[in-house]
Amino acid sequence: MRALDLSSLMSVAAVTTDSHRARGDFDGQGRSLPAECFPPDLSGASANLYPSGYYASLMQEPVPFAFPDASSGVGGAVACSGQAIALGGGGVRTVYLLAATTAGTHAAEMVFKTEEGSKERVPVTVPSWQETERGRAFGAYTPYVRTLSGDDASTGAYLHLLKLTPKAGKAVSLELPRDTSVKILAITVVDEQ
Repeated sequence: MRALDLSSLMSVAAVTTDSHRARGDFDGQGRSLPAECFPPDLSGASANLYPSGYYASLMQEPVPFAFPDASSGVGGAVACSGQAIALGGGGVRTVYLLAATTAGTHAAEMVFKTEEGSKERVPVTVPSWQETERGRAFGAYTPYVRTLSGDDASTGAYLHLLKLTPKAGKAVSLELPRDTSVKILAITVVDEQ
């Protein structure tokens, strides 16, 4: 498994420290995810990779993710707007996303591009960051949400573990949906062997 570097695609201030709360805007209403509820931390994890569910004590499928670095006070996420992400290597057989939507659970479409240039459309249901669904794995959880004026303990936040697998060929790129309510914090791929 290999974590992708999404730093050049980050377009949303998703994770904030207490002192930088005014810069957070994960949902378009000034709310963000509290940095203290996410890695990286000082646990000594190799290559700054942490398993999904690390802080939630739920490692149903422990996929190693490179969480956004919030050491500057703010960590980013990718708001999906049709970006194409190179998956690298000789093609991949599985893509894991740490994602959620800020507009309620809904369907989205991602597109794999193969080495041969063909495209495969992949429908995916992206759950809301404010809800958990029975039986669905989530990759991160916060017991409260950071707001511009304080922390809101009446609601938690969930980032969901989504697994995409191309049906044919080796995927060399992934095109994200044109839906900025879908936010992705991290992507990990499984290379073709």
